[in-house]
Amino acid sequence: MPATPYPCRIPPDDPLAEKLRTGKRVLVPAEGGSMGPKFESVEYFLVRRLDRRFPMPGTILLFYYSEMGWVMHRLIFWAYVKGLWRYYMKGDGNALPDFSLQACDLMGEALAYQIDGKEVVLTGFGPRLRGLGIAARAALPTGMTMIKRMRSRRAIIREKGSAK
Repeated sequence: MPATPYPCRIPPDDPLAEKLRTGKRVLVPAEGGSMGPKFESVEYFLVRRLDRRFPMPGTILLFYYSEMGWVMHRLIFWAYVKGLWRYYMKGDGNALPDFSLQACDLMGEALAYQIDGKEVVLTGFGPRLRGLGIAARAALPTGMTMIKRMRSRRAIIREKGSAK
């Protein structure tokens, strides 16, 4: 039996959502520190409506969360879980990924951001590749921890072997 989706979190009368639904590009002020030090001095993000069902991991997306309002975080991965497509997000400055979202929660994708009066485009090959690398590192923190543990265990075994 497929899971029943929860209702979308975006308020139906939200002016930002309305602009995005009509295809307009909007400026979203950058607030909070969850995207980490690189984005601390960002003034705003230029956002367009998300038209793709499966955006590329690493893309910075706009979604609505009822306790915090509009949030810009990076897409880490998406997966089919219990009959629904789930999207997993993470702020670059956060230690852990966010809760999962449904497609109806995702509203837009960042095209660019302004920092110190200069616009930085996010849709080129270089920024997309960097975003994909950040997403890959964020999606596999336990794997990296396991590799570090294995290396440290090997070092301990070598030290014990050389001490005999």
